[in-house]
Amino acid sequence: AATDVMFLLLFLQVNYAAIVIRREWGDQIDYGYVMPFFPYVPIIGILTKLGLAVYLFNYSPLAWYGAIAWILVGIGIFFLYSKGRVRESEAREETRFITETRAPEDRGYQVLVPIANPDHAEQLIRAGGAVARDKDGEVLLTSVATVPEQTPLSEGRRYVDEQQELLDEVVQYAPDDIPVHQTVTIGHDTAKSINNVAYQRDSDLVLLGWRGRRKRYSDYALGSNIDTVVENAECDVAVLKTDGTTDSKRVLVPTAGGSNTDLAEQIAAAYAESGVDVTLFNVVRDGDVETAQSALTERQEQLAESDTDVDIATQAGDDIAQTILQYARDGDFDSIIIGAAGEGILRRVLFGEIPETVGGEFEGEVVMVRKHRPVQSAVTRFIRRWVGKGSKATNLGE
Repeated sequence: AATDVMFLLLFLQVNYAAIVIRREWGDQIDYGYVMPFFPYVPIIGILTKLGLAVYLFNYSPLAWYGAIAWILVGIGIFFLYSKGRVRESEAREETRFITETRAPEDRGYQVLVPIANPDHAEQLIRAGGAVARDKDGEVLLTSVATVPEQTPLSEGRRYVDEQQELLDEVVQYAPDDIPVHQTVTIGHDTAKSINNVAYQRDSDLVLLGWRGRRKRYSDYALGSNIDTVVENAECDVAVLKTDGTTDSKRVLVPTAGGSNTDLAEQIAAAYAESGVDVTLFNVVRDGDVETAQSALTERQEQLAESDTDVDIATQAGDDIAQTILQYARDGDFDSIIIGAAGEGILRRVLFGEIPETVGGEFEGEVVMVRKHRPVQSAVTRFIRRWVGKGSKATNLGE
């Protein structure tokens, strides 16, 4: 009977797979036969198989207990044995390391900085170096030589010298007190290659450059490569709007609590170590300004205990993004470091409407950060595949 339950659950997934494949790749596949009345037929298949599986519990509860035990054993084997090997195999197939220059010293915390445009390299390396210094870590500079999907990776070797020359040119911007490594890879997809490098080199933070243009009429929020890296990275991610600023003096950190805000404050603390003035800022839309100010004061005292001095400010406002922008402009801030919006189960967001609005409209440097939460990310990605795209999140910093 347990075999019957497993059989029903297996073909339930087959029907679900038919929906996903048709929805996401239907325009790219040449079908010999197209299922009529899609997606109603597979939905009916899912419901009937689920109904039969549930009915079997009344017939033989032991069958369900056995099926659940098999599933749990399979999940355990996957996470404890198979997942790492599958991921490692995928990374090797998708991305090939061609050249690698290692500094004499290795440190525990690593900031990965992909370089594509030498004009933005100084700003990225300065920011990455500040974070690495604060964490007593290192920087890994990488450049990806991409080749078309149908072209063997070996054909990309002709572009390696150009990418290596790029890294040799920009490494001059790296601070002398931080170990800086370099690597050039070949891949079919830039974003996948960046994530593969981060995975294989165990990076803790990926720092990406962004030109500041939002994709309002596109499936992508900031760009195909940035979106893909942020959504699939297996570590923390920061996206830096490259405006040419190389010497920030005043940094504003909008804060509302949560792990993303904590990461923003950590990066701001790294800036503060370099002598930059940092201000924590809270916009109160519905609530007591004095209570918000008291919470900021408590956070200020906590940071002071770790030798990080910050200023604090609170302001009431109905439009959070515009209040942040106006305060930053009035206060002559050079940079804004902002955490991603809260990520709901049914909402598909990159950083969220507020951070992306601030990033797109502020004239200076903007750093948008997102904390890696592996369990939540895996669950939300799975659920969204069932329900599709949802609305954008607007809560700041959760």
